[in-house]
Amino acid sequence: MEGFRHWYNTHSKTIWIIIGVAILIFVVINVINSSLKNQEKPRNTITTNTTKMNSISIASDTSPITGEQITNSQKNTVKLIDNFATYCNNGDIDSAYNLISSDCKNQMYPSKENFKKTYYDPVFGGSQREITVENWVGNTYKVKFAENALATGNFDESNIKQDYITIINENGQTKLNINSYIGKTTINKSQKADDVTIKVVETDVYFDYQTFTFEITNKRDTPILINDPNIDSTMYIEDKNATHYQAYTHELAETDTKVPAGQTQTVKIKYYSRYSSNKVIKYTAFDRIILNYNAYSHYTNIGAYKDYGSIKIEIPQN
Repeated sequence: MEGFRHWYNTHSKTIWIIIGVAILIFVVINVINSSLKNQEKPRNTITTNTTKMNSISIASDTSPITGEQITNSQKNTVKLIDNFATYCNNGDIDSAYNLISSDCKNQMYPSKENFKKTYYDPVFGGSQREITVENWVGNTYKVKFAENALATGNFDESNIKQDYITIINENGQTKLNINSYIGKTTINKSQKADDVTIKVVETDVYFDYQTFTFEITNKRDTPILINDPNIDSTMYIEDKNATHYQAYTHELAETDTKVPAGQTQTVKIKYYSRYSSNKVIKYTAFDRIILNYNAYSHYTNIGAYKDYGSIKIEIPQN
């Protein structure tokens, strides 16, 4: 016993230092464990709300526009976006291109080479992308393409690409409209006045604008202009609420709007009409058709010219 007391008295300082360090280590470990548990809570929430597929994650299944949730049927069709993303991540251009609708190809990507140059290269560029999908409205989805931060060790929000992809049915097959192309509707509705006939052939809807293709037949003995170049608001489309959406007249050359006597001419006109699932276009209008271009072109005072016509065409609703 005397030997133990002597040993303790000799080493007591060291013993209490060791005990203090052990207590400190125990406290630090508990603080770290508690902190890690708190940090894991938000990550658990994100994992619960995100549906992960092969190449995409569904970040939100609720539309910010309508508040509606994605249906089970839609979740099945979203797999097509997943397939498209997987093909692109693997550099399989042929398979990715085959998932695009015929209308989208005709409007934007007439060949696989064109698709690769104008879509695949800018968005993927031969690299793997992390892809998130949000339910936007109907069968249109907001898709973001981000760099794979784990692979590159770098995350830069400025490199995130965004697209609106629409899933459609084409002759019984599910296809994609990409690059913010929503879809095409065939119309074939005509209206005639003053020996001028304007036929609305079709419309193509994009996320940021809408185009209409017209066939204009001039049965007069002088050339006509379908708009007055001195007034911006003479060509427009009108929705069910009587709201007008003006044409991109600055993108039209005179050769686009001038129709020679006795001829038919096709012109595609773009309108400032952003996509909305609730928007119903009821009319296309040409309020100031110049019926005698030869006379108009000789006026030094354009305000004195008075020979105008107008045509308004009602768009059939499906």
